[in-house]
Amino acid sequence: MRKWMVLKALRQAAKYFFSRDVPGSLKVIPLAAMGYLLFPIDLITDLLPIIGLVDDVAVFAAAIAIFNRLAERHVPALPSRRIFRS
Repeated sequence: MRKWMVLKALRQAAKYFFSRDVPGSLKVIPLAAMGYLLFPIDLITDLLPIIGLVDDVAVFAAAIAIFNRLAERHVPALPSRRIFRS
């Protein structure tokens, strides 16, 4: 069930990212999250088997959730189904 929530959140973030209604300053958030995933220097090194990867995924998930919440204010035309409950 959670797998589908993650896919929905990513799909919604992609819609918001390519929307002209969302300001460019907000589009920096998912780009920075992708950079964090790809950049070799992390908060917790990836040499630690599990913990190093978990922090990358946690930062990326938090950034996508924040981006979706902020971007939904700018795009009234997209379906307003909230993915994460507050």
